[in-house]
Amino acid sequence: MMKRLTILLVAGGMLLSLAACLKKPDEDNDSVTIGSLSVDLNATESHVRTQESLIGNFMADAILNGLNEKGCQLDLAVMNAGGIRFDAEIRPNGIYPKGVFTNEMLEEMLPFTENKLVVVEVTGNQIREILERSVAQLPLDKGAFLQISKDWRVSVDASKQAQVIDETVSPPQLISAGERILSIYYKEAEINPQFTYRLGILDYLTEGNDGYVTFQNIPETKITRTEIYLNNLIRDQIIVYSPINPSLEGRIFF
Repeated sequence: MMKRLTILLVAGGMLLSLAACLKKPDEDNDSVTIGSLSVDLNATESHVRTQESLIGNFMADAILNGLNEKGCQLDLAVMNAGGIRFDAEIRPNGIYPKGVFTNEMLEEMLPFTENKLVVVEVTGNQIREILERSVAQLPLDKGAFLQISKDWRVSVDASKQAQVIDETVSPPQLISAGERILSIYYKEAEINPQFTYRLGILDYLTEGNDGYVTFQNIPETKITRTEIYLNNLIRDQIIVYSPINPSLEGRIFF
């Protein structure tokens, strides 16, 4: 289970203001309207943990936009599908319907209120390794599956060899890199395996959870840990940019 998803620290040598991100997500005023949805958002596990989804695109783009507005200069943001939830007693179909978006809905959608965001400098090769972990358990609907931000296109063949890690040792070790990611494009160009990209991601994943062993080999000098809570950042994006109207763009295709 996740314990906490990014920002306002030091990025690119520039000191960023921390004032807005030091407080924890607001747990008061649950019924307060914070925005609106123009489309239904499907949060069911079978949907959001196996394919590109509207709710996943919204989350990943909100992380990207929110952190970039704070000066982070990200290329990519991801949201692990296991962090996107719904209350089966409130909405048994798993759908957040278009219309009013309340604070209560946000807290239901993102129940792990301790999640903070992290910015990591990763190479193209490391991005491939991270994405191989994302699709390694398909067709099972596992929480490690990543939803990715705009301008990225990832081609997947789930019939090929999956990434394999050895979880019997501590820390877990990569045994097989995986062959399911066929191609990765950023802004219509195939990524450079040696080029450095700036990734916005949950601290939960950078701690190696869900089998993301890649991060244990990345030095701390490449990691900026922030005091920005995911829920606060997503709430701000909803307030500013409503109505929320994500679309499917072929970011992840099979």
